[in-house]
Amino acid sequence: MRKLSLSAKVLWLTSLGLVFLTLAGLLLQARSQVENERQAAAENVRSVAAALLPVLRQTLVTGDIETVQQTLDSVSKYRGLAKIIVYQPVPYRVLAQAEGKGANSGIDAPAWFVGLLNVQMAPYQSVISLGGITYAELLIEPSLVMVVENAWQVSRQVAIASLIFLAILIALLAMILRQGLKPLTALAQTVKRFGAGELSERVAVAGPPEIASTAEAFNQMAASIEELLAKVRISEQTNRRLALVVEQSDDAILTLDLNGHVLSWNPGAERLYGYPAQEVMGRSVGFLLPESRQAELAQWLDRVRHAISGTRFETQVLTRDAHLLDVSISASPLFDADGKRIGEINIGHDITGSKAMARALEQAKEAAEAANQAKSEFLANMSHEIRTPMNGILGMTELTLDTPLNEEQREYLNIVRSSAEALLTVLNDILDFSKIEAGRLELEHIGFELEGVVSGAARTLAIRAQEKGLALNWTIAPEVPPFLVGDPARLRQILLNLIGNAIKFTEQGEVKVQVAIERHLEQGVMLHVAVHDTGIGIPPDQIDGIFQAFSQVDASMTRRFGGTGLGLSICSRLVAMMGGRIWAESEPGRGSTFHFTAAFGVAGALPKGEAPAVVRRETAAPCQVLVVEDVPVNQRLAQALLEKRGYGVTLAQDGQEALALIRQGRRFGVILMDLQMPGIDGYEATARIREIERESGRHTPIVAVTASALHTDRERCLALGMDDFVAKPFRADEVLAVVEKYCRQEAQ
Repeated sequence: MRKLSLSAKVLWLTSLGLVFLTLAGLLLQARSQVENERQAAAENVRSVAAALLPVLRQTLVTGDIETVQQTLDSVSKYRGLAKIIVYQPVPYRVLAQAEGKGANSGIDAPAWFVGLLNVQMAPYQSVISLGGITYAELLIEPSLVMVVENAWQVSRQVAIASLIFLAILIALLAMILRQGLKPLTALAQTVKRFGAGELSERVAVAGPPEIASTAEAFNQMAASIEELLAKVRISEQTNRRLALVVEQSDDAILTLDLNGHVLSWNPGAERLYGYPAQEVMGRSVGFLLPESRQAELAQWLDRVRHAISGTRFETQVLTRDAHLLDVSISASPLFDADGKRIGEINIGHDITGSKAMARALEQAKEAAEAANQAKSEFLANMSHEIRTPMNGILGMTELTLDTPLNEEQREYLNIVRSSAEALLTVLNDILDFSKIEAGRLELEHIGFELEGVVSGAARTLAIRAQEKGLALNWTIAPEVPPFLVGDPARLRQILLNLIGNAIKFTEQGEVKVQVAIERHLEQGVMLHVAVHDTGIGIPPDQIDGIFQAFSQVDASMTRRFGGTGLGLSICSRLVAMMGGRIWAESEPGRGSTFHFTAAFGVAGALPKGEAPAVVRRETAAPCQVLVVEDVPVNQRLAQALLEKRGYGVTLAQDGQEALALIRQGRRFGVILMDLQMPGIDGYEATARIREIERESGRHTPIVAVTASALHTDRERCLALGMDDFVAKPFRADEVLAVVEKYCRQEAQ
């Protein structure tokens, strides 16, 4: 039985089950049939008795025993009866009896069938009486012949039909099993091949749902196993590569258990720390730390036991030959296959050289910052020292030019003023370049009228163009917004530089300025400004270099036309800060066009208070101005300018004299305050004046007038409580405009 196939076993077991069920059914059917026949026979016996009793009763009353016998003989011909007896019970005496036909017939059914059925039938007994007198008793024994024969015949027919049906059913079952188990056989063969290593084997999903689902499950399992084995192979390859990486890595790779003891030590660790693996295995990692770093061991162990993710830290270690090394260590938690923390992986890298370089770079940075600071301070001091006498030169020149002069004197003074302005331009270029290089130049964001900036720059240089016989024109496209938001002063500076260069390098012809919109921005416009001239032009191979610092087309340009070579470099930096770019197009001998773009916001209208102030030439009542200045020339200049315009002027040599005047209760419409003075300087004097005014409730406008022209100086002045700022050397109209502004406010 063990050697039989699954289909044979299923067929045998199913056949045996069906046979057993069929036999059980036949037995039940035979018993049911016998029971039916027995009940029918008993009913027949009762019918016969019911017919005999009246006859026998009448016959026995008359004592006609012969008639009784004849009656019994006639009835005994019925096959369902085995014996009929009429007897008297006491004393027992048979009056008449007859053998029934059923008693004489043999039973054709097999003995095993009769024994299996175990058929028993009780005899029928009845008293024969009339008028209360008992004459005899009737005993009828039913015959089993008909009962058993009928049951046998029916059972045999049913058995034959059942066996035929069973044979057909088993044949059909065998065929169904054979067809249904083909996919299972194929599955078994596929599983066998799969087990032999043919991992790509798959079975067709066919057959009954159970087998089909089994085949599908096998295919999924096979795919998972194949994928898993592929991953295992990749993992093994990865592990081998990782092992090679660890062994061949120049970095020191080691693992620690939860107590900080060394579990593994690669050759890189041997080379870096100097200890062979057999000497450190099982030792606490603290042996690497010098005495000065032993306090870090507790932090290291805490990280080994509790760090959630990888960390990086730097420390110093002591090598086997007692050398101190700066190392950078990457530490990551180490887990076993079940995800349980078992220690830490450390990857150490020697950073001694980079740390030394970093320290050197830091020292160099500090030295550079100190040098830069010294340079800034030097430039600030030089600016102050140059601007202070320049203020006197320009101011006194302007005052002198307002007096009656002959032509020769006026020519000389104009040359003095032109030379001083050229020197001031050089100084401003150097200061701007220095601020840009130091990253300290910041742009303003205020509303301004574009037409005023462009025309103002052009008109400033119109006299120079006229002197050379050049036409100077400017146009602004109609679609350009009239009011913008940005830094008008820096835009004017770029325009002055480009227009000035165009005039400088053009001997005849014209200089033309065009302003248009490059494109619209989300919150403003990108302007495109072009400055065209008909001058000497620039060779194509030298155009890229003209925007570099201290650069001109050739050295002869500086000797012929002058200049520092910083103007275009400063313009390039300013344009970049405005979000645009600058470039040039030129043809030698036919002129050049300098283009630049710059981003500006759009304003609805010029904000109030930003329109240029109009200098008042006459005042209804003199406004008192306190001039705090330690340089006599500048004192004389300021006094002459203001008194000439009708203002009252009080001079103070330094901050201490100014404070004394304020404490005396003197009231002024505006204070012009120099910053750098001996004793109490302008900063301290302003702070003390504001303290005095807090008690009185007054506020006197204080305007800083200083040769310190850096942006930080302006911010410091305004933060300290000053109201305005004028840089030296100043023009007469600048000082008069600011004095007029605050004197008018006092008058109101």
